[in-house]
Amino acid sequence: MRSLDHLLLLLALGLLSACPTVRGDDDDASDDDDSGSSDDDDATDDDDATDDDDATPDPCEEDADFDGTSVCGEDGVLGTADDDCDDNDAALNHRDIDADGVSTCDGDCDDVNDDVAPGLPEVCNNLDDNCDGLLGEEEVDEDGDGFLVCGGDCDDLDPTRRPGAPELCNAIDDNCDGTVPSSEDDPDGDGYMDCDGDCLPGDATVYPGAPELCNGIDDDCDTFIPGNEQDADADGIAVCAGDCADGDPAVLPGALEACDGIDTDCDGSVPPGEVDFDGDGYRGCDGDCDELDATINPVATEVCDGVDNNCDALIPDNEVDFDGDTVLECAGDCGPDDANTYPGAPEICDAVDNDCDTVVPADEANFDGDPAPQCANDCDDFEASVYPGAPELCDGLDNDCDGFADPDEIDLDGDGVLYCNGDCNDADDTIGPFASDDPGQVGVDDDCDGAVDNPPPTAVASAELPGYTCNATEVDGLSSTHPQGVPLSYGWQLVAAPPSSLLEEDAVQPADGEIAWFVPDVAGVYVVELEAWAGAGPSDVDVVAVPVVTRPSNSVPSTDAGPDQEVTTDASCYLDSYGNTICDLCEYSFELDGGGTVDGDLDPLTYLWTVLSGTVVVDDPAATAPNATVSTVPPGLPYTESAEVQLTVTDCLGASATDTVLLTITCQ
Repeated sequence: MRSLDHLLLLLALGLLSACPTVRGDDDDASDDDDSGSSDDDDATDDDDATDDDDATPDPCEEDADFDGTSVCGEDGVLGTADDDCDDNDAALNHRDIDADGVSTCDGDCDDVNDDVAPGLPEVCNNLDDNCDGLLGEEEVDEDGDGFLVCGGDCDDLDPTRRPGAPELCNAIDDNCDGTVPSSEDDPDGDGYMDCDGDCLPGDATVYPGAPELCNGIDDDCDTFIPGNEQDADADGIAVCAGDCADGDPAVLPGALEACDGIDTDCDGSVPPGEVDFDGDGYRGCDGDCDELDATINPVATEVCDGVDNNCDALIPDNEVDFDGDTVLECAGDCGPDDANTYPGAPEICDAVDNDCDTVVPADEANFDGDPAPQCANDCDDFEASVYPGAPELCDGLDNDCDGFADPDEIDLDGDGVLYCNGDCNDADDTIGPFASDDPGQVGVDDDCDGAVDNPPPTAVASAELPGYTCNATEVDGLSSTHPQGVPLSYGWQLVAAPPSSLLEEDAVQPADGEIAWFVPDVAGVYVVELEAWAGAGPSDVDVVAVPVVTRPSNSVPSTDAGPDQEVTTDASCYLDSYGNTICDLCEYSFELDGGGTVDGDLDPLTYLWTVLSGTVVVDDPAATAPNATVSTVPPGLPYTESAEVQLTVTDCLGASATDTVLLTITCQ
C-alpha cells in the first residue's frame, strides 16, 4: 500500500518533467510560417493540407499522466521495454527513482525507498517490503501503543504492555522483558503480592488485613506486632499463648512449680503445697508435713504425742504404740511391745511387771526359765521342758502338764526302747533298733531299719523280632516273676548297639515301664537290659538281643509349614527436639507350626526352619512349632515387610520334604 506522501512526490516529479511543447509540425523560425506580412505564409506557400503542419499528433510524443515518460519511453519507440506501462497513472513508469533496480512498472510499490521492492525480505517496519500487498503477521499494532508484535510487544491488545512500559503490581510482564518481577509473585497463594504490601510472601497466613495470630509475627502487615504477642521475658511463650507473667522467664505454661507461692505453670492456681495454711512460716513444699497444725514444721521440737513434729519423716520409737495399748513408751509404758503391760494395767500371771510399778508378784516367779511361771500351773517349775502346752518329748515325762504320759513314751515290751525312740513294734521284744535281721522272717523289718525282708525276683526280657530300622521295636518284662507275688518295678537301658548307631543308653522308653520300645537307627544287633525288683529288695537282670534289618520301603514325609500369616501393627512414633517424626522398630512374633506334617511310616521326624527372605529370626529352628519374629524400621508409613520361611522335615532314613510359609507385617 503506497503512502500519500509517496504518491504526491511522484505527481510532483511528473509535472516538473512534462513542460509540453507543440510538436504537431516543423513550424520553426526558419520556415515560412512567420508573423510578418511580408512572409510567404499565404495561400500559395507550403502551409497547406499536404505539408507537415497539420492537426494529427505523434503518439510517441504524448505524456497523458505528466509523469515525464511518454508512451514510447526514452527511446521514442513504441513497444520497447522502456514504454510507459500506464500513461494514465503518473505513479507507474520506468523511472526507478530509488535506483533499486525495480521501477513502478516492474512492481516497485515504493519507488522512493530502495529497501522496498518485489522479492525483498519482510522486516519489522510496518511496510510492505516485498510489495506483495501484505504486511507480516507480526507487523501490527492493534492496541496503538506504537509497538509492533515483531518489535517486542508481548500483548498487542493491551496498550499498557509494551517494551519499556512501567511495571504495574499485577503479576504481569508489563515491560515485555520476559519476566515478572519477584515483587509481583504470590508464592503463598494468599491473594496478596509483595507489591500489594504482603510483608511475608512465603506465609499464607500473613497479608494486609489478615487476622493477627498468637505467633509473634506481624500477620496483618501493619508494621506492628500486638503487645500480647511479645515475649518480654524471652522464655519462648507470649502472653497470648498463656504466659501469665511475661516479666518473669521462670513463669510460663508447663514450667515446673517452684516453692514460691506463685502460679509458676500458669494453670490458674497456686498448688496447695505452696500455701502456708497454718501460718507457722513453713509451707508443704518447704517440708511442713502438716499444714493444718502450726506446732508441726521442720524446726519444731519432738513431743510425746506419736506424731512426727519436726517433719523428718521419722517418729521416735518411744512415741510409737507398737503393742496398741494406747500408752507410749515416752509416757511410761515399760513394755512397749506387750499390750498387757502399761502404767495401771492389771497384773496377770506372766512373770512380767504388767502395771509398770517396777515389782513382779511372787507367784509369777519362773525358776526354770520356761514360758510358764508357777501361777500358770507349771507342773514342774524346775524342769524347763515341762510346762503347760510344751511339746511332748520322748523322755517319759508329762511335758505338757496335761496329767498323762503319751503312749509312745511307754516301753510295752520291756526291751528298753520306747516306740518314740525307734521301736517299730513295741509289742515284740525281738524287734527293735538293736535287733538282728532274721533272714527267715520274710516280709518283716526285724531291726526297724525300714527295709522289709524279701527274696529277689526273676527278670525275663523279651523283644519283638526282627526289628526294622526307623520302626519302633517293642521290648517287655511281662514274663518276670517274684516268689511272693510282690509287684515288680522295672528299669530298661540299651547296653550294646552297632558301631555306627547314634543311640544312647536311655534310648529305651519308658525306662521304667513293663513294656518299652526303642527306634533303631541303623541295621545290626542291639542288646537291651532289663532290671526288675520289688520294693527295697534285691533285683535281677536279664538281657535280650534284637537283630535289626533295613526297612524294605520308605515314604517321604508330607511337610506342612502351616498357613501364611499376615498382621498389622502400630509403630511407636514421637517428635524429636527438632520437630521430626521418629518411628521405632515395628516388631511382631509369629507362631510357626509344623504339626500338620505326617509320615506314612510313622517314623520319628526332625524339623529345620530356614529363613529364605526378609528380616526374620526363628528362635528355635529345630523345633516343631517355634516363634518367628519379624521386625522392620519403617521408611515411611504405612510400610509392609514380608518374610518367607521354609520348613524341612526329614525322617530317620534321610527322606525329606519342604514347605514354605509367608509372614507379612504391615507397620502403620
